[in-house]
Amino acid sequence: MEFTEMDIGNKYSMEIEQYRKEGYVFPVKGLFESHRLNEVENILSKLVEHRPVNKLPPEDLLNLHLTCKEVLDLCKEPSCLYMASKLLNTNNVSVFTSRILCKLPGHGKEIPWHQDALYWPLQPPEDRLDYSSNLNIY
Repeated sequence: MEFTEMDIGNKYSMEIEQYRKEGYVFPVKGLFESHRLNEVENILSKLVEHRPVNKLPPEDLLNLHLTCKEVLDLCKEPSCLYMASKLLNTNNVSVFTSRILCKLPGHGKEIPWHQDALYWPLQPPEDRLDYSSNLNIY
């Protein structure tokens, strides 16, 4: 799915405005076609299923974009990068980290609402904006 300036500007103008006023937007729907969501769900499910069970809880699969092409491709999903560039008003968007935060039924830990900058070792210069994007699949 290719996105153009007109698609984002028209379809997501309310979300972009909310982000600029409030500093967050949730949810943003329609960035993925249903077949791509199915592919992503299969990729992530396999990664959770094949993790070292005794060593890694399903909510702590970190930085797989460094070793797994499918996760890197997901991090570079054109529609998501385009939306991020519009929200941040820049074409200079990069991936800092990736995390699969899978909460299996009856397991996992609660993650309350929070500002990500407090949890990551970031000391951004005054002119840099940090942005966290979450893809939630239910």
